Amino acid sequence: DDLKTYGSEVLPNHENSKAIFWKEGEPLKKGDTLVQANLAKSLEMIAENGPDEFYKGTIAEQIAQEMQKNGGLITKEDLAAYKAVERTPISGDYRGYQVYSMPPPSSGGIHIVQILNILENFDMKKYGFGSADAMQIMAEAEKYAYADRSE
Repeated sequence: DDLKTYGSEVLPNHENSKAIFWKEGEPLKKGDTLVQANLAKSLEMIAENGPDEFYKGTIAEQIAQEMQKNGGLITKEDLAAYKAVERTPISGDYRGYQVYSMPPPSSGGIHIVQILNILENFDMKKYGFGSADAMQIMAEAEKYAYADRSE
């Protein structure tokens, strides 16, 4: 329900995450304002300089440095060589909302739509956010969606 319990074993161990999700030595609480100044600056740089800022510029350099510092595998050369492939998103309807997500080869988008289609058969509000019953229904919906993938 809050960062004190959720993620408390992971987030404080990473200075970048802690800088975002902690304020005055404590994790943010429900209702606190989340400020992501570095993300805002990155988006401004991309808006001003175009996508090469992310793939070949200062942002790419910072990503590569963080990756190397933390045992990651992505290099600045990897980012520079990346070619984005535009695909038409998949979509589905969930309780009157149109949901868009990634199409294949990503399986995540199809699973999201399938899971939402399953959940549409349940009155999730009745169970309460985070309740054992709600979590059981979510887990079962996810199980069936991922089982379909393996067939």
